Amino acid sequence: MARPNIKPSTIFNIVLLSLVVGAVFAFFGITPENFWTGIIELFRSVLRNIASFFEWGATYILLGAAVVLPIYAIIFIYRYIKDNR
Repeated sequence: MARPNIKPSTIFNIVLLSLVVGAVFAFFGITPENFWTGIIELFRSVLRNIASFFEWGATYILLGAAVVLPIYAIIFIYRYIKDNR
């Protein structure tokens, strides 16, 4: 496995970008703790929304299936009897 080729200019660019991002965050009053807490809360919120969507969808699927499946079964049985006469 080849060793990655990290140039001094790459390290300089990373340090410079970190300085700029840190200055912007400081300007808006964002601390590393606030940043990561916000990211974790965003992730949790997305998961909650996905779960509530599937819960909502499952309710309507079951409600629709209570109507559609008996009708489909009647049509299926009717066609089966009709074709086997």
